[in-house]
Amino acid sequence: VQGWNVDPAEHPQAAVIDLAGAALYPGFIDSHVHLESAYFFQMGANLFGATDASSIAAAVEKTNAAHPERTFIIGFGFAPRDYDQWSLADLAVIDAVTGDKPAFLVDYLGHNAIANTALIKLADISAETPVPFGSKMGIEDGQLTGMMRESAMLLPSQALLTLFDDADIKTALHGALQRWASIGYTGCIDMMGGPGFRFMKPEIFWALEQEGKLPVRTHYCYTIFNLSDVDAALAYVGKDTPLTHFVGCKL
Repeated sequence: VQGWNVDPAEHPQAAVIDLAGAALYPGFIDSHVHLESAYFFQMGANLFGATDASSIAAAVEKTNAAHPERTFIIGFGFAPRDYDQWSLADLAVIDAVTGDKPAFLVDYLGHNAIANTALIKLADISAETPVPFGSKMGIEDGQLTGMMRESAMLLPSQALLTLFDDADIKTALHGALQRWASIGYTGCIDMMGGPGFRFMKPEIFWALEQEGKLPVRTHYCYTIFNLSDVDAALAYVGKDTPLTHFVGCKL
């Protein structure tokens, strides 16, 4: 803010807008968002309020029936009472409504997920598969229950990512950015990758900018899980555009 109570007579070339009693604030910036993950909200089942296998399955079945053409199922927002109590019986309830479509259902925290049997097979993982440090998979009687916690989510999700459509991600991202701008945000830092997904697609922000559709200045962090990821991050250095900036890495 450079000034207030400015005398309009001193600025004859300025446009004067009557706010009719409304307030005008500087723009806001959010320092930790995952706007590319808006894809989950556009394409996924709404799992908010679901706390057990039956309620999760009911929400998934509703979305699946509305979009039978989709070859995979995603969802977001469930909140079980006890993650460690998730069992093979619970997985069977999910499998009954997802069938042979790979399904990946993320909790409301974004740090835990359920992979159905079809996705477990697609990702070629088992109870013997090593998990990333600090994470774990639910196991019962030597079989995966489908509960993936923290970075163990990456094991099935990376197989599912290959099925995602960039055009759909772009549409969802544009909608999220428009919503963000409508409530006063002029900038954000998009963390892009998280414990279970790596939406490392700054090219989509660039495309929206080139089309004149990027309403929020975006700074993004490249997510690094392993030292080998450093080289991939370096590929984005020096490619900033007026509205899309690489600002470093998220470890």
